[in-house]
Amino acid sequence: MSENCMANCMASKIHLQLRNKIFYYRVELPRVNDKRRYKIISLHTQNYFEAQEKIKQMITQEEKLSTD
Repeated sequence: MSENCMANCMASKIHLQLRNKIFYYRVELPRVNDKRRYKIISLHTQNYFEAQEKIKQMITQEEKLSTD
């Protein structure tokens, strides 16, 4: 039980969300018609550190695409 709590507490800082023992990348997008929107992508892992590395890779790929 404490592992789940610890993972949730640490994950909130880098846009990670733990649901059903699977980590998801979650970012809020700009509002449309005063409604909240989110970008949610499954990272297909139960390991916090692996999820963290996958997010770092995703962010670098997005930065490369935005500069091209």
